[in-house]
Amino acid sequence: MELLKEGLKKCVLLFVMSTFFARVKKMKYSVEKIWRLIRHNQCLTTAAVVCIALACWIYGCQSQVESMRTSDKKVTRPQLKIEVDTFLAEAKLKFEDLNRQDAFKRQLFEYATVVAEGSSVNPVGVAVSLFGILGIGAVADNRRKDGVIKGLKPKA
Repeated sequence: MELLKEGLKKCVLLFVMSTFFARVKKMKYSVEKIWRLIRHNQCLTTAAVVCIALACWIYGCQSQVESMRTSDKKVTRPQLKIEVDTFLAEAKLKFEDLNRQDAFKRQLFEYATVVAEGSSVNPVGVAVSLFGILGIGAVADNRRKDGVIKGLKPKA
């Protein structure tokens, strides 16, 4: 039984190999025929190859620019839009923080003017000012801690 299986395997292998080589011979003839056609129409073939490459490049490759956040990374138009929106949102928050600080300075200046003129001091206003000072200190401390934490995180 084993001998029959081995013989059958050899027959199948010989058949597959002969079929393969016959196809390779036909393919070789086809390749030679195509090569003759290409040599005969060299300019047309070159133009067709350039058009195909150009079409693949236009439709397949998105334009990229250097990222605003990381200079070694390239980003596409939608990714750049996200980066710009994030940057503008951060800038808006910083302007709001500056406005809040300026308002607090104006309020302190007004209280100092009232005290310098000898008028009575509003205890609620003083309490609000003191809590504002503590709040600014807490915000500054949190920003400093955030910077330390970002420095400790491994960069991906």
